[in-house]
This record gives sequence, C-alpha cells and structure tokens, in this order.
Amino acid sequence: MLKVGNKIDSSYGWPLYDCDSYVDCRKGEGTEFYRGEWSRFIQIIVNSSLVAKQVASDGYFHDIHIFKPDWLLKEDQTYHQMIPHRTFEEGDSTLGFSDHLPVYIQIKF
Repeated sequence: MLKVGNKIDSSYGWPLYDCDSYVDCRKGEGTEFYRGEWSRFIQIIVNSSLVAKQVASDGYFHDIHIFKPDWLLKEDQTYHQMIPHRTFEEGDSTLGFSDHLPVYIQIKF
C-alpha cells in the first residue's frame, strides 16, 4: 500500500503525489464515460519533488492533460456529446480504440 497525497504540502510529509487529483469529473472532464457520467480511471503517481516547482497556489499540479483528439472520439447518440470510441460496442460494427482516454503529464526541468 502506498501513502499518496492529493496536494503537495510540506505539512503532509508524503513523498508521493497523485497528479490526477486535479481532474474534476463534475465539470464534464474525465477519462471514461459510462451511463451519462464521466469518471477518472487514472493514477499518475510521482515523487512530489519531481513536480513541486509546478504546483499552483491552490496546491494542485495543473500540467496533467487528457489526450482526446477527434479520431479517438465518437458522438454519443443518447447524451449528445463526444465520448471515447470503444474497441467493441454492441451494435457498432466499427472498431474503436479504448473505453478510456489516455492521460499524460508535462514535467518541466
């Protein structure tokens, strides 16, 4: 079991930081879309000293991005928004890529 912080704060004393804690699914962001709701199915855990200089005044690391080019998405007919084009979906004869969108972080040295 790892003890991981969701904010970089020296008072916590946690050397590990979960970069995805900034992704807010309530704002329509996420990596997975299921039954009308976005969720985040990701964890990018780094040593907090690696990203400490990039942390904003709110304590979060903002240089995390969801990779969502048009070719990874398709329109959902029920919820009328762009969602990940799944590898296999019943009733859809086209092959997609994944039911989760990839995530990456930018680390500045």
